[in-house]
Amino acid sequence: MQETEAGPDAETTPAGERTVGDSRGAPLQAQLEALRAENEALREENRRLTAEAGTAARRRGATENDEREAKGEEEEEQRRPVSAAFPACSRAHCLTNAEVARYSRHLILPEFGVAGQESLKKGSVLVVGAGGLGAPVILYLAAAGVCAYSPIGIVDHDTIDVSNLHRQVIHDEARAGTSKAKSAVLSAKRLNSGICGVPYEVVLDNSNAMEILADYDVVVDCTDNPATRYLINDACVLLGKPLVSASALRTDGQLSVLNFRGVPGIMGCLEALEAIKILMHLHAAAERELPTVQQGILLFSAFQDPMFRSVRMRGRSRTCAACGDAPTITALLADYPAACGGRSADDAPIALSVLACDERASASDLAEALRRGGGGGDGTAVVLDVRDPGHFEICRLAGSLNVPFKQLERRIGEVKEAAETADQGTLFVVCRRGNDSQLAVQLLKEHGMSNVRDVVGGLTAWSEGVDPGFPTY
Repeated sequence: MQETEAGPDAETTPAGERTVGDSRGAPLQAQLEALRAENEALREENRRLTAEAGTAARRRGATENDEREAKGEEEEEQRRPVSAAFPACSRAHCLTNAEVARYSRHLILPEFGVAGQESLKKGSVLVVGAGGLGAPVILYLAAAGVCAYSPIGIVDHDTIDVSNLHRQVIHDEARAGTSKAKSAVLSAKRLNSGICGVPYEVVLDNSNAMEILADYDVVVDCTDNPATRYLINDACVLLGKPLVSASALRTDGQLSVLNFRGVPGIMGCLEALEAIKILMHLHAAAERELPTVQQGILLFSAFQDPMFRSVRMRGRSRTCAACGDAPTITALLADYPAACGGRSADDAPIALSVLACDERASASDLAEALRRGGGGGDGTAVVLDVRDPGHFEICRLAGSLNVPFKQLERRIGEVKEAAETADQGTLFVVCRRGNDSQLAVQLLKEHGMSNVRDVVGGLTAWSEGVDPGFPTY
């Protein structure tokens, strides 16, 4: 074995190892320091570019949103009849007609309402991890209209593998091998083009966490390793950001909300879980038992504590017509809608008809009365809106009085006072579709008010027949 000659500047350590002396070590040390400085400069440049990309995306998203809203308002203005002198839709929120229609089920929830949807639209969320936990989080946030002004940020450095797809439902086979962060943004945009998203294809570490998290209102931790979880937690504490953290291991999971001052998809996910458990039981070995909620009901309420409760159900009744000892139902019924009261789930809402024709007015009649504005000695038309306050906040005719139907009887005096200002004009009662307004007219007449008329079809008819720019929900 040939021995390498150690040169004049080499030193031999007690262990026999050779080290480079000062004459050669100085240049190498200088090169090493230069490389370290260059590396740090590149890391700093990368952080700066990442931050600028996020800021640009947020500005671009806001600009695109402004352009969409301006275009929508222009189209609504073009649809409005030129000669219309009736009051325009009055609203005190930033939602467009398209958003009112899309998120109407949110808007009519008392706990949610217009203010809640506006908060979603203006809020920003950072989801760390676009895997099994992050996939449904991102999809449901996008579907709910979160981050229309500011983006949904998605941090994930990984790429998609086919083995991910059974649980990471935001990705598909065609994107195998591509970035999870970019794939998640693409899926979110396909689901809801009104939102904007920013992918961060980086490993979240202590060199970039503070800068990335700083731009978002809420952080959702969907990662699967303790080190990143501690990092996210510490960054959120330092930045004062609310953190929603969840974890899942095999069939168990945990969920918590941290650092906050104190859901529709949940039930669907639980249903899917129960279906999976049943299928596993049906196709598993006979001796394998999987617990389900078969003998009870799992109750969920987002605004109660605890949110989940389990109630045990009574066992099978021996006299049950379907599953008893002597069942009388031995085949499918011929007409299930008829057996359930004559209505199916797809039927339109029932239109009440409890008033005489001369007690009712069309939307066009109301528009004409508002155009006249009391001219010709006809008096001034007054509009009473009997919808709940949450509905009234979505949209209303300018100048209308809101007295919810449930409060009408105890607020009759307020309605009579408003009617007196009409100078013998008509009090028009409106609601969403023209049902509650009929009952309101009946009640008002029972209290001595005579010049009161219901608007057939309510504000839905107003939108369809008078003002196409008026929101429907």
